[in-house]
Amino acid sequence: MKKGSVPTLPQINRIKNRDTLQKTMDRLARRSNERLLELERSGLDESSPAFRAAQDMLTGKRFTRSKNLTETQMRKEIENNIRFLNMQTSTVKGENLRIDRVYETLKNEALIDEKVDKKLFADFLKSDAWKELKNIDSTQIMGEASVAIANGKSVEDLIQSWKEYENMTPDPDNPINPLDIFESWTEVPYGEDPFSADLE
Repeated sequence: MKKGSVPTLPQINRIKNRDTLQKTMDRLARRSNERLLELERSGLDESSPAFRAAQDMLTGKRFTRSKNLTETQMRKEIENNIRFLNMQTSTVKGENLRIDRVYETLKNEALIDEKVDKKLFADFLKSDAWKELKNIDSTQIMGEASVAIANGKSVEDLIQSWKEYENMTPDPDNPINPLDIFESWTEVPYGEDPFSADLE
């Protein structure tokens, strides 16, 4: 195993000595925790898929380096560390590359206005609106977003729409589906179809 490399599970399975297992867990946890801290300091913790995945693995805020774990617990911790460290978005560079890739893809598909800068777009990726988008049929949402942008909406408008939805007082007798908010992006006054010029 090369120094500084992330070990594979087969390599870990070959470790039989408890002290070696403990040192391996400690080394990996230090690296993982350094990455978590770097993501937080860079303001990328809310957008990074790897950071969010780590929160499901942790019992606290950081990967443990405890010396009081059983061998089974240590192996599970090592497995979690390996999974996190192998994620591209566990690093600041990797998450920035992902944001750039998503931004350029949406821009090339005309799903994002060229006037929307990457900083605003990165903020959108951290928002609850984007998290909700990913839980709903992406094809439908991208279609709604495309029409909304063609109708003059900006990513900032979409964020504001979501904030207004969050601030609504819940009505048990008349619940609001988040999809209703997204569909409202595409509401166009009669006779003002943004695509009508394509038919002439």
